[in-house]
Amino acid sequence: MATAAVSSPSFTIPKMEFKAKYTPEIEHLKPTTKKKILEIAYNVFSVLIPILIFIRILVKAAVFPAGFGWKSAKKIQIKENQFYKKWKPNKHFEVRKITVTTPDGVKIQGTYFKKRGVESNADTLIYFNANAMTSSDTFGSNSTSAFSLLNETAKSNRNCHFVTFDYRNSGFSNESSAWSKEALELDAESIYQFVRDELLVPEDKIHTYGHSLGGGISALFRKNHPEATGAFVSDRSFTSIVNCAKSNVNSQCEKVFTSFSIRYSKWNIDTENYWNHITGNRLVIYHPNDHIMKKSHLASLAKTNGDKVIDLSDKGRVNYPHWDHHCTRIDAYNEKIPEIVMDFILKT
Repeated sequence: MATAAVSSPSFTIPKMEFKAKYTPEIEHLKPTTKKKILEIAYNVFSVLIPILIFIRILVKAAVFPAGFGWKSAKKIQIKENQFYKKWKPNKHFEVRKITVTTPDGVKIQGTYFKKRGVESNADTLIYFNANAMTSSDTFGSNSTSAFSLLNETAKSNRNCHFVTFDYRNSGFSNESSAWSKEALELDAESIYQFVRDELLVPEDKIHTYGHSLGGGISALFRKNHPEATGAFVSDRSFTSIVNCAKSNVNSQCEKVFTSFSIRYSKWNIDTENYWNHITGNRLVIYHPNDHIMKKSHLASLAKTNGDKVIDLSDKGRVNYPHWDHHCTRIDAYNEKIPEIVMDFILKT
């Protein structure tokens, strides 16, 4: 690991760097000559059929994590400084910038919230952002579920660290690289390796929390690691991207077209298929009136498998005058929910 510092006129951000590698669990993600040939053939096929190119681009635009990836390096630096200034100083957490290089050479930017006075190998929660959300959004504002979990940990005696990161081509991870489901899996795997191999957190103390698309991405990588027995929390996420997309169209023709488009674009994240490969205690948070997930939420699957489920519609009041049931922070439904979630994660 290399340690450095990011400076601004008024403060310094501690920085950590880590290089992930291909391991037996993710051998299927390693580039091979066969894969390269198939990818070339796939791209040529796409070029020859313009309608399929359009489908591919359209689906990527709808599915791929967004978040000021188009901004200039200078503007991103300004936003990054603004983000870290909010956390300097903080009496509950030591805040450090992390740079993790993936096995395919992409630099992923993230933040490590280390609970003060607690060893680095203690329980650690990796937070997976929703689509169109970045770490600057989720941990830079007090109006998100991520912030409510961090706040609950800060005000209690719970010893838990947090790690958040931006997927490639989004947020602070602005380095240009290829977009694919496999690339997101590599991003998740690389952060996991950082927590396991650099921070030396045991597998049973590495926990994951994913909101929306983040729930699917966390499941995508957790299926590779049966030894990772930490808690798995899926917050208003889907059984699969295909099911989610189909639930948002009406006619059978639209459903067939949507399903084909996503499968052709290689973007289907199939959490339902990964479910029994995810070890550790599993918790699903959902709202039956979620206008994005609709009937594609994970509640039925979780109940069938005996997993814990939190139905937000049963949790009383909503504080916000304007909200939607997909993004509203969990403690807006009941201020006890972050406490329930953290108790579940830490088994207290």
